[in-house]
Amino acid sequence: MNDIVIVPSAGSNEFLVGKVVGEIFEISDEQTKKELTFGLEYEKSEFKKRWPIEWVGSFGRLEADSALFKMIYSHTTLSRVNEYKTFINRALFSCYIEDNKLHLNYQVTEKKHIQGVYLGQFVYQYSVLNEVLFPDTRLDSKINVQSPGVIEFITYGIPAGIFVFGVLTGGIIVVGGGKFKIGKLEFETSGLLSALSNRESKKLDNMKKAKEIAKELKVPMSELGIKYPKELKAALKRIENDDE
Repeated sequence: MNDIVIVPSAGSNEFLVGKVVGEIFEISDEQTKKELTFGLEYEKSEFKKRWPIEWVGSFGRLEADSALFKMIYSHTTLSRVNEYKTFINRALFSCYIEDNKLHLNYQVTEKKHIQGVYLGQFVYQYSVLNEVLFPDTRLDSKINVQSPGVIEFITYGIPAGIFVFGVLTGGIIVVGGGKFKIGKLEFETSGLLSALSNRESKKLDNMKKAKEIAKELKVPMSELGIKYPKELKAALKRIENDDE
């Protein structure tokens, strides 16, 4: 129960990811003859023993992180892939929450050679933005940019990560608290601004400085062709509409 399974298609071009939601069972000969369609290149199985699976998503080989290639080209029938969890999550979701950390993946879509100054500027200024608003909240970054590629930011605090994202995108944050939804995951926060410094005299100055940094970040984002994490952007948009 609750194990995560990854099933490759013929030729390992596509990968289905699902969660085991029940105990193993056996189907009849008649049921094995029925066509099963997943919308991907998968052959019908004739095996009678099955696990009930809730499919959560899929990703293509070309979209996968290069770190997954060892898993993709494994020739064993069944493999343990726990060590690839981070890269699988990144391939499936542009943002997700794990152990009270918010993972945000910014896609670099520029296919030509990129200038290091813009890549460095984006990572540095994003870190400064986090530091201005949440000086006590740790922010980690991981970069795998092969033109295109991904820049991942990991914030050790969900409300802080969402607030920084909201400032960067110019999205409206529900000051009095609100309900957020990222993919199928829902959570609530009792007020994002309360997570800022309690020194009221500095709060407005910090927000003003943060908005200036967010404005400056538009240049490297444009040069790198960076796309925002789509699930979080959509979640904030829903909250904005519900608050009207």
